[in-house]
Amino acid sequence: DFSYLNNGNPVEKYSEKYWECMKMLADMMRNYCQNVAKVSPLDEIVFSKKGDEWQFDFANFDKTVQFFIDEGVIGRIEGWHFAGGIPDDDYTHFYVRVPEINDGRNTMKLYKISNDTAKQFYRNLVPSLMKHLKEKKWDEIYFQHIGDEPVDGPSAASWIEIARFIKSLA
Repeated sequence: DFSYLNNGNPVEKYSEKYWECMKMLADMMRNYCQNVAKVSPLDEIVFSKKGDEWQFDFANFDKTVQFFIDEGVIGRIEGWHFAGGIPDDDYTHFYVRVPEINDGRNTMKLYKISNDTAKQFYRNLVPSLMKHLKEKKWDEIYFQHIGDEPVDGPSAASWIEIARFIKSLA
């Protein structure tokens, strides 16, 4: 959300103002020797479905990563969270984010990784993402983040379950 760089006004994603704000962010990253750019596949990729198979448009993802490369601030790409906890669950379990297409718009819904919908989505996404990263020659600098700060108990167990599943697909 770049509204804080735009006098509190919302900034439309991928608009001219958005890229101006991204430039400010890249300049700050450079000034402070930051070389890890967080880029969220789940927020940058455009998803669609053909039957049971998910389709992925990587154009926005590529544009964002290439922007940081061109600005000279990428040593590594950190794929932002696939999973997170929810307050209603007291953050005791990690849930994966899965797009849901409603009226042509993608929204994210949370599922346990044991859910068939979640498994099918990630079985399509992860190999496609890995193939795409290899084609772009970004696979050696890309690291996928699962979710922040699992704690002992069910939170850690669900995080490990998700991590193992994602790793098996990669």
